[in-house]
Amino acid sequence: VFLVARHDGYVKRIGVTHWRAIVHIPPGFWMVWDHLTGQGEHQLELNWHLGLQPSVTAQGYVLKAGQWPLSVAITGGETKLHCGKTNPIIGWRSERYGA
Repeated sequence: VFLVARHDGYVKRIGVTHWRAIVHIPPGFWMVWDHLTGQGEHQLELNWHLGLQPSVTAQGYVLKAGQWPLSVAITGGETKLHCGKTNPIIGWRSERYGA
């Protein structure tokens, strides 16, 4: 299964188009690819709210859940991990829907 989509929600404000591709190869391979296009330099933020604590690797991060580990690799930017804090409120996660 392969899907490519884009949205122009940032074009008027900062001149950037966000592209996302998702690939699924059963039973457990998923790839999510984000690509931003536009002119000039921009400070942008992409947040992934994860239900697990990632392990840091040389290539990025690994999330271990069930049978297949999830590898996360980020290129072209800086990455930071945040855990739940109250001041400022940042990085909260839910282990399941409704909790």
